[in-house]
Formats: sequence, structure tokens, C-alpha cells
Amino acid sequence: MTDHEPEPSHDAAELSSITSVLEDLQTRVVEVADRWRHREREDVAGDLYDVERSLRSAQRRIRRALNGFDR
Repeated sequence: MTDHEPEPSHDAAELSSITSVLEDLQTRVVEVADRWRHREREDVAGDLYDVERSLRSAQRRIRRALNGFDR
């Protein structure tokens, strides 16, 4: 952690990039989960779908934080 003042434009760009990475990871996790579901391994698929939901939630929370930059 640093004591520097936040720079909204820099932080917004960084968080936007992170959101893009999370979206890519979410897609990839679902692809793997679907393969395991088709192999009738609901245990593995279920865990991966939980990860997918967590990634989606992280994206929403980052977007909410970004909206707070405007206040």
C-alpha cells in the first residue's frame, strides 16, 4: 500500500483491465465446467460453476466501485 492520492482515471483504467481479465477467466472456467458436466461429473462441474459465479460477482463489485468514482 502507498500513501499516494487515488488517481481516478488511472484506477478506472486498471480496474477496467482487471474486469476484462475476469470476463475471460469466467468464460474459460465455464467451458471447462461444461466439459466435466458432459462427462457426468457434476461434483467437478458444480465446483467450477461456483467459481464462475464468484468471478461474475467480482466483476459486478468492481463495476460498482467504478461507479463510485463519479461521486
